[in-house]
Amino acid sequence: SGAAGVAGRKASKEMAEKSRFQFPAKALIDDGGTGKGIAEDLAEEARLIEEGLLRELEAHPDNVTAILDLWRFQTIVREDEESVPKANANFKAAMRHAPEDPNVVCSFGTFLFEVMSDISGAEKRYTRALEIDKHHVLANANMATIHHTVTDNTQKAQELYRRATHYDPGIKSYFTLEYHQALNKSGHLPSPSDYAGVLYNYGAFIHEFAKDLEKARNLYYLAVAFDPHNVALLNNLGSVLAELKDYNMSEAMYRRAQPASNRAPYAVITLHNYGVLQAERGRLDLAAELLNRALQIDPFHIPTCLAYGRMLLESKFDPDGAERMYKRVLRRNPGHVLALIGYAQVAQVRGEDVQAEELYTRATDFHETNVEALLHKALYLELALKMVSEADQLYAKAQQLDEAAARYKYEIFLPRQKLLLTLAKKYHSRRVQQEGSIAATSAGWLFLRAAAVLAPIKDLLWSAAASRWLAPCFGAAGE
Repeated sequence: SGAAGVAGRKASKEMAEKSRFQFPAKALIDDGGTGKGIAEDLAEEARLIEEGLLRELEAHPDNVTAILDLWRFQTIVREDEESVPKANANFKAAMRHAPEDPNVVCSFGTFLFEVMSDISGAEKRYTRALEIDKHHVLANANMATIHHTVTDNTQKAQELYRRATHYDPGIKSYFTLEYHQALNKSGHLPSPSDYAGVLYNYGAFIHEFAKDLEKARNLYYLAVAFDPHNVALLNNLGSVLAELKDYNMSEAMYRRAQPASNRAPYAVITLHNYGVLQAERGRLDLAAELLNRALQIDPFHIPTCLAYGRMLLESKFDPDGAERMYKRVLRRNPGHVLALIGYAQVAQVRGEDVQAEELYTRATDFHETNVEALLHKALYLELALKMVSEADQLYAKAQQLDEAAARYKYEIFLPRQKLLLTLAKKYHSRRVQQEGSIAATSAGWLFLRAAAVLAPIKDLLWSAAASRWLAPCFGAAGE
């Protein structure tokens, strides 16, 4: 998480602020970082950098930035399989050298959390850092992140996020960069990028749990002021702005987040989000282009496959293309609930009621407590099959699980299910027309063959091929 970055506060010693050594990690790897090892002509430079970092830690064992620089160097450049245990040992040495430094203790917790996935160890270090300094921003924020993402203790997460950000919306200037920079005059805040991470995580918490879109938007804007080029931040801000129907500003954020290359971090996510926004705005061709670009980078990116599948079915009326997208997800995850629901909807539009009911049932059987699966199946049973009593049982179960969520999602899913009924009628009508056309065409060819047995076969083959090429398709996303 962004808040879990490592940085010393301004009040710390200079040596804990940044490493004395900057190494061009990619320059020391053949082929721009593909892991082929150190280029021979740079091996000496790599050796000197590593020795310099080791000397720095020997002189200053509590320089956590040097510890992390050495760990990254050994991982990326040296491809050292023991880099993590070595970094863990260096952090323990730092703790022995400076046991009362909250920055050292918090940084060790972050390493345990993010690199070693040691949640209990991280929580122990964050607790100790807060015993030393109860106002330590990163310790509060990182503990909040654990409660937010791991223990689901939302009340404690809220309390800790508020403390980390000095949250006071009663102050008119609270959501301004100037207000928080004034706080930093006494050394309260970590580095700008780390504080942006704190605000980002709190914004995500407000966005996800409190559903307060305006407050989440304000926190994201403040985070972007501290870290203007953070792609993850720009994506989340674009998302909340879209939910607030501020589509122009949302698009501006996604444009700022556009990847310079396919290798850029969050490239697929940015293209996906931007594509979904264009679909929401009815710009279907641009949406298809962006979603296809995302799938060219990662053909099995599940959110993009799901979004593209829905757009193909509901907006482009291309059930075959939608089926390909949902099957692609199910090849990776046979029990994916949204893919099962989407594939069921494809079968529903085609009038394949047995398969549709089977797929909806698989979704509810695999995910017995999933409110979305229960509601989708209930709506299908009620509106398409007129099985009202069976649908009522599923509605009741969904409400027992989460009444507020069930009511909210029902209002969203009901118009979609009505659209599917309309599409099913359209599909049936098209099939009838196609079958009539095929029958007429067949009769015509029989007449021609009767009149001229030597009719050129290649013309018939060309006609069949043309009908396939003219069928609705999205080539780049198809298989």
